[in-house]
Amino acid sequence: IGSIDFIMGEEPYFVQESSFIPAQLSREERNQCENFTKQIIEILSFQTAGFHCELRLTNDGPILLEIAARLPGAGIYSTYDHVYGIDLIGMMFDAWLGNIIPIGFESRFINFHKNVQITSENKKVLQSLNNIQKVRDQLKINHINQVAIQGQVISSDLSHPTILYDYSIIGLSLIHI
Repeated sequence: IGSIDFIMGEEPYFVQESSFIPAQLSREERNQCENFTKQIIEILSFQTAGFHCELRLTNDGPILLEIAARLPGAGIYSTYDHVYGIDLIGMMFDAWLGNIIPIGFESRFINFHKNVQITSENKKVLQSLNNIQKVRDQLKINHINQVAIQGQVISSDLSHPTILYDYSIIGLSLIHI
């Protein structure tokens, strides 16, 4: 079971600001989440499906937010390939074909992902967003993606800030990131 640790913004909005793959949990916290997830999978009888499960870890243990018989979205596939050395989509096809897929894999790297986002009280228009490639080259970023476009109105809604760009850094440990 892979894991992602989402870093959320301030209450009451809880906007996703960044994430770590794998989640930066203690061994005890990770075991709690894995065991809880396995119980849910057994109850739902997931046998040959990839799944996406979101938990919130509280002082009383994990709480289920969402689970579905589908793979996670966004850039998770390539990140899991880098971090864990696994092909999520290929593993799902293998499961569908009745092939035995490996369970239990350890991360080789840590991925840090960050959304660089802004809000504006007044309706302002983004004039330009420059030097993204220069930032990538100077900081040795693995992935950088411009999200906002010139002429876009910058959000004034604190629960939905405008993402200017996002980036990922992969390293052997937190020190390398």
